[in-house]
Amino acid sequence: MSSQDHKTLRPSSGLKLVLETEEATFLVGYFPNEEAAKRQRDKVLRRNPSWSQYRWILLSESGDVREI
Repeated sequence: MSSQDHKTLRPSSGLKLVLETEEATFLVGYFPNEEAAKRQRDKVLRRNPSWSQYRWILLSESGDVREI
């Protein structure tokens, strides 16, 4: 089995959206822009309204951290 048989999916660029709770931090996904990340956050909150109490954080490739 060659090393090429196992491929790792990596985003080429974009923003990382994470959900921070008291117990843990969860990676929600990688998004091309803030609007796409907010749409995903809103979609998750429609299914789980109680999660609005947690912090939603957007991390950029350049190291910027912003709560949305």
